Amino acid sequence: MALAGLCWCTENLRSTLYQDGTEVPFAQPYYHSLYPDSAQYRTVFGLLYDYASATGGQLCPAGWRLPTSEEWLSLNLYNMTELRAPAYWLTPNSNTNSKGFNLRAAGFFNAATQRFENLYGFVAYWTSEISTSTTLIPVACTTYYCPYFELKDIKKTDGVRGNYEL
Repeated sequence: MALAGLCWCTENLRSTLYQDGTEVPFAQPYYHSLYPDSAQYRTVFGLLYDYASATGGQLCPAGWRLPTSEEWLSLNLYNMTELRAPAYWLTPNSNTNSKGFNLRAAGFFNAATQRFENLYGFVAYWTSEISTSTTLIPVACTTYYCPYFELKDIKKTDGVRGNYEL
């Protein structure tokens, strides 16, 4: 799908193996009791990855890569309701997904509490930037209440989404 002059995938990553066949160390499915049907959530939202797993090998399919922070922010040219899949956000909402981006509020995995949080209310994505910080890295994210993508620092050990573009 083409948006902001880029070709984006409309699904989140689900890979448990890097392109070279080695196992991704942290490819986290939903398992917490708050989200009991892990197979359903894996199909709908993909997997969660920590920073080391998202950037430690070729996680994206051949020819694809993680977007930069600037590329994520370029999606702010659009109204967020045009990018969001209505069924996967808190209600009520006015989401139409009219651009076909299929943005789903998958929440994140909080490594400190070992819990999944903010399902249907928040989504964050790793960027391709490399961080020299030992603990924090900016991710591209949006919430139910926010009409745009922004960059927020999270812990490198937290689990968030991977999406990719050409």
